[in-house]
Amino acid sequence: MANQRIEYVIPPESKAFCDSIGYAEGVKVGNMLYLAGQVGWNPANGKIVEGGLREQVRGAFANMKKVIEHAGGTIDGVVQLMSFLADKGSDRPLMEDFSTLVEVQKEFFKTGRPCGTVVRVKQLALPELLVELQAVVAL
Repeated sequence: MANQRIEYVIPPESKAFCDSIGYAEGVKVGNMLYLAGQVGWNPANGKIVEGGLREQVRGAFANMKKVIEHAGGTIDGVVQLMSFLADKGSDRPLMEDFSTLVEVQKEFFKTGRPCGTVVRVKQLALPELLVELQAVVAL
């Protein structure tokens, strides 16, 4: 692995944001892509997707798909998916949020069946964020 080339994946619409924080949206090593956490936000204007958890999950998967395609892969190549759901102090059970996550995931994954982890966290990087998705992709 030490001899493999490392390539930073930054779609054009994310360049300004990535440059400002020193991150890449993904790192490609050989035929594997490691994605940074993806959230439901519009990289062109920096605004969080409105409409609650379902819309933020949809936005996070859409952003994930853009990064994967920019790296030359497809979303069905996701082999591991880590999902972080913000608690937000609600009385809503984790399984309710998990069900929403799975429903939206099915809109994006046609043949892929990644292994996954779902974690409830107190808060994500911004207080209005409800979900963050991180993935490993076989290209």
